[in-house]
Amino acid sequence: MEIAAIVCSVALAAGAFTFGIPLTQLRGPLWRLYRSRGISENLARSIGGAEIVGGTGLIVGYWVPLLGLIGCIILGLVFIWATGQRVVYGDYGNPDMRINALLPLGFLLLSILTLVFVITRTGT
Repeated sequence: MEIAAIVCSVALAAGAFTFGIPLTQLRGPLWRLYRSRGISENLARSIGGAEIVGGTGLIVGYWVPLLGLIGCIILGLVFIWATGQRVVYGDYGNPDMRINALLPLGFLLLSILTLVFVITRTGT
């Protein structure tokens, strides 16, 4: 279980950094999507910062298991919000946006799986 927890944590952290770093810099396609939907710069930076903090928590969680658990919960909440936003804007019904809309849902499922592995690894 420890290897599965490490692999899932690294994959989830890589995804969080991939989306979080450009979002805090207000660059990239995700920021353009948020801006077109009226999401403010401060909220976008906060979301990106939460993704970076969650990803860092997952990596540091190898040595401090409680931080890995907290990082996984933070990322789960961010991806719940992102999935909800995709539902509100109808991205799942739009063939042009469907692939991009499935990314937060996939990361949400990965964060749930990682949470299960991290909990079993720490024995909490």
